[in-house]
Amino acid sequence: MSIFKDVDQPGSSVWTQILTECLKVVEDVPKRISNHQSAQKANSNPSDVNELQSLPRISTSLKEEQVIFRGASPSTRRERIESSLGTMAKSYGDRPVQASNGDPFSPKAKQYLALAQNKLLTHDQQQVMSQAGMKKVWNDYLEQILRSPLGEPFRQSFARRVATIAFGDPYTEVGLIVDAIDSLASFASSSLHEDRLGQVAKDVPLILRTFVRAYQTLSVFVSSLEVHWTDKSFQEEDRKSGDIGTVLGSLEDGLRVLVEGFGEFARDIGLEEKDLKAARTIAGLSGG
Repeated sequence: MSIFKDVDQPGSSVWTQILTECLKVVEDVPKRISNHQSAQKANSNPSDVNELQSLPRISTSLKEEQVIFRGASPSTRRERIESSLGTMAKSYGDRPVQASNGDPFSPKAKQYLALAQNKLLTHDQQQVMSQAGMKKVWNDYLEQILRSPLGEPFRQSFARRVATIAFGDPYTEVGLIVDAIDSLASFASSSLHEDRLGQVAKDVPLILRTFVRAYQTLSVFVSSLEVHWTDKSFQEEDRKSGDIGTVLGSLEDGLRVLVEGFGEFARDIGLEEKDLKAARTIAGLSGG
């Protein structure tokens, strides 16, 4: 190829330009993940949260005495119960909470509440209106929406989150990343027969280390990333499927090409044993 012979071009050779651009694309994957993790850690640090300042008073103080409206006297049994509850609630609001046992309701208040609950609501209604019951009804309803086509815009699927965080964009960046990996591996492989000046061989250790770091960082990230609560269709195999699997697979193939092509020249081209070992492990190759 002419790119291996083009060494007299002003500025830098064609190979150097290709290497620089492709490496940047691959290096951006672990860099994005690192930036995301740093931002998450910073957001979870309470020391970074500024204290809220009180707004200046713009009106006079509210009156502290009781404001009472006397309506018609209750006539039915239900109205008498509701009136008793209202009186109890008003008296509770007018007095400070007792700190002795932490319970703001007196035994008599609890008796009124129990009486009203039993008289006004059936047993089934009481179960539904309880805090646990209301939470279950809401969760069931919300889960049905998220599983339906209507919930698609609100679901944060695992694949979409990884694409946004690691690949830069949910739709277009993956192809660019794979092309960059494949191009570097392909040029390196071709250079074994066509690069008489040895331009590419000296850059192989850098390419291999970049691939290894990208693979290890992405693999650890997808293995530890928590599933968003809206992702009701998540399965464990999603961590290595779709675009995630495509990028990881491309890195594995690229490392296999580099190890098989340049492994025997590792010492001559400055490739360290630990890097070569990591590449062999990822590529599924036995040591040698």
